[in-house]
Amino acid sequence: NDHLNSKKMKKQVYIYLLAALTVTSVISCAASNKPTDIAKSEEVAKLVNQDSYTFIATRAYPMDQSTINNVMSAMRPAGAAATLFDLSYGYGFKIQPNDLSVDLPYFGRIFTPSMDPSRNGLKFSSKKFTIAKKESKKKISYTINVNDVQNIQTLYIDVYNNGRAFLSVNANDRQPISYDGYIKATKAEK
Repeated sequence: NDHLNSKKMKKQVYIYLLAALTVTSVISCAASNKPTDIAKSEEVAKLVNQDSYTFIATRAYPMDQSTINNVMSAMRPAGAAATLFDLSYGYGFKIQPNDLSVDLPYFGRIFTPSMDPSRNGLKFSSKKFTIAKKESKKKISYTINVNDVQNIQTLYIDVYNNGRAFLSVNANDRQPISYDGYIKATKAEK
C-alpha cells in the first residue's frame, strides 16, 4: 500500500511540475513578444501630457475568482487556460481631449446582463468625462470619471515611463476587471 501511495505521489509531483513548466514557458513567450508600436519612453510623457493616446489591452484580469476557476477547470490540457485571458490586438481605448472610446471584452459577473451577448462587453463612447492625474517618478496615474454613460463609473490607468500600462474599470452593473497593456500614439483618422 505504501508503494502504491509513493507511485501516486510521484505521478502528482510530475503533473504539477509539468503544469508549472508549461505556464512558465507560456508566460516567457508572451513576455518576449514585445509590441512594435508601443510608445517610446521619450514619447510617453508627450502623449500623457496631451491626454491623447491609444491604450492597447493585451491581457484581462477578472476579479471574480469563480470565473477564473471555471475557465481553468474547463480547459484541457493544463496550461491552455493560462493564455485564455490574453487578448487579440485591437481591444482597448482611445482618449483625446473631448472623446473617450472604449472597446474591451468582459469576463466576470454582470448583475444586469443583456439578452444580446455583444452588449455585455465594455464598449462605449463618452464626451463628458473628467481626468485627474497624479505623477511619480515611474508612472502617471489617471482617474477618469465618466459622466454620460450609464453604469460606467471610473477608469483607473497607470501609465509607466516605458509605455506599459495597467487599467482597472469600475461599473455599477458588474464586478471590476483589470487589463494589462501599453499605450501608443493615436493614428489620425482619414
